[in-house]
Amino acid sequence: MEKYISQLLADIYYAADHITWPFEEHKIDLYDWIPPDEEDRTAPERKLEEWSGIRKDQLPPQEILSLSS
Repeated sequence: MEKYISQLLADIYYAADHITWPFEEHKIDLYDWIPPDEEDRTAPERKLEEWSGIRKDQLPPQEILSLSS
C-alpha cells in the first residue's frame, strides 16, 4: 500500500506542476482582485480527473483504504 500511495502522490505533484489554466492568455492584474465569495461563484472549475489524468476507476475502493499503517 505504501508504494501505491507514494506513486499516487508523485502523480498528483507532477500533475499540479504541469497544470494548464483555462485563462492563460489573460494576465492577472492586482486591480482584478475580487472578494472571496465572488471568486467562489465565478471561478472556473476543473475536476481532478481532468487536469491530473488520474481517473476515479484507477484508484482503489474507499473501503480498503486506511489512514493507519
